[in-house]
Amino acid sequence: MKVKKVMTKAVVSCKRDETLKTAADLMQMKSCGALPVVDDKDRPVGMITDRDICLAAAKFGGTLSDLKVEQAMSRKTAVCDRSDDIETALKKMKKRRIRRLPVIGKEDKLAGIISIADFFNIKKMDKKLTKKIFAAMSSISRAGPIVLREIEE
Repeated sequence: MKVKKVMTKAVVSCKRDETLKTAADLMQMKSCGALPVVDDKDRPVGMITDRDICLAAAKFGGTLSDLKVEQAMSRKTAVCDRSDDIETALKKMKKRRIRRLPVIGKEDKLAGIISIADFFNIKKMDKKLTKKIFAAMSSISRAGPIVLREIEE
């Protein structure tokens, strides 16, 4: 099965020069927890999550209207093509331990997004795919290493 059959096509995105308030407002309006960040040609260049926004607000202070998406977004964004097999997308998500993956189409433009939840909407799923999905979820959800460091005052 191809990614284009499972992905969410109506995806909302933002640009890196927009404010964190704009990104947060979009997330609230569309009831989502993450947005792909795109360049001027609508190609994915990063991702921003509601958690990224909270951490940036704590780190930089000020208001969300004063902070830019670029200050909080992740830049090493994995993507998949809409013509990829869903197993390929699942492997990337598992390897990177991410719950959402931007999907590109023609000219590498954002075409949609695929999330772990999308896999559970597959009508005809065999046991092999079910096992792969649960293995990926287990890997993604596993707690990472604890890093202890002094907090600067």
